[in-house]
Amino acid sequence: MSQPEALSPDDSAPSLETSADQVRPTTPAASGVVAPLETAVPQQDDPSPTQESSPKVALASEAGVADQPVPTTLLNFTTHRFNPLSNSHPALVIGQCMVQMIRHHRRITPDETQAIFNILRSITHVAPLLTPKDDKDLHIRTGLRNILGETNKKVGLSGRYEYPEPLRRNAAILLAGFDARFAVEVTKDEPADEQEQAGSPPRKRRKISKPATPRAPLLTFDHPSVRQVLRGIIVRDNPKVYALDRTVADGPRDCRVFGHNGLAVGQWWPLRICALRDGAHGSSQGGIAGNNEVGAWSIVVSGGYEDHDRDQGDIIYYSGSKSHTNTDPIIPILSSYTKAMRVSKEHNRPIRVIRSGRSGSKYSPRQGLRYDGLYKIASEEMPLNTKGGAYVRFELMREPDQAPIDMERPNAAEMKVWQALKGEV
Repeated sequence: MSQPEALSPDDSAPSLETSADQVRPTTPAASGVVAPLETAVPQQDDPSPTQESSPKVALASEAGVADQPVPTTLLNFTTHRFNPLSNSHPALVIGQCMVQMIRHHRRITPDETQAIFNILRSITHVAPLLTPKDDKDLHIRTGLRNILGETNKKVGLSGRYEYPEPLRRNAAILLAGFDARFAVEVTKDEPADEQEQAGSPPRKRRKISKPATPRAPLLTFDHPSVRQVLRGIIVRDNPKVYALDRTVADGPRDCRVFGHNGLAVGQWWPLRICALRDGAHGSSQGGIAGNNEVGAWSIVVSGGYEDHDRDQGDIIYYSGSKSHTNTDPIIPILSSYTKAMRVSKEHNRPIRVIRSGRSGSKYSPRQGLRYDGLYKIASEEMPLNTKGGAYVRFELMREPDQAPIDMERPNAAEMKVWQALKGEV
């Protein structure tokens, strides 16, 4: 998470100390590089708050630390001692700092600030080299989320702590880039949403009755309709996995934009990865895409919190993440994604709503995912879950002057494509 050696000359991987005016715009969707947020949002026909209020990368002077060289290769990144008092790898340096602040009720020290700033700086250089496995092994996104205020439950601690705003801002920028970059693979059976984590009560599945009459022969993967749906997506077998093809010229569209982002109300996808490709959503698993600095860009209504959420069509009651796990009746668990929803409410920013066929709502598509337009958060409340713990639930209201929710999608032709991809008989 930090960089020894000389800074990388590669323009496609700007470092955290580079000012926004000096960075050549490159989208991580096309280059596979986690770039600062303000360099990654494409210009849209209708200006959105993203272009005006994207967070600026905090430089060393703003963070109150020295401008030091950092590692630019993955090997040096994993072996470099960012904190002279610790031999731990970068994510553990962050975790140890968090633990010390909680246990001793203290603020971060100057040495810790320097170490973590260097770690964040280094991530921008090693980002192009990182795979999802590296992210998991090195706990990179876990470290970034800890900086943003989400205590790692594995350490067995809970309590208040806070990193300085420049560190939190840089972590949020990096986390948004990683979430967009690593949300690229889904298996044939799509993974559960963030709302369906371990410990959550099992949700009720909608029963889909089998038609009495035999179906028409399935389409094959070579059929033009299937190839069109899977444009820009690599299909691998044994097991079947779908991955975004980042080598194509137009590449996946960046989801980090407020507004429709070029989508049409009623647009439908058989797989979540297709929605990621088109910039509808930014996570292969999470129900909320956004960060706690600028807000939430999109949500997926999937029924993960069936006992908490309600879908009334033009009004949606949507719970923040980890709503099932809290046991504190006063203080809810505020993940970075729940905080992103609050920021969108504070700034009255629109949120794209994608409904999943897995939600069980009468407004959901029969299968797949469908874009149902823009909603804004009108209010929030703090009810209690079945464990007596407080959680945040948002009331979203559909924006006027949009095409109505298209209950005809998916149509018969689209259902044939879904059946081909799912291997139904």
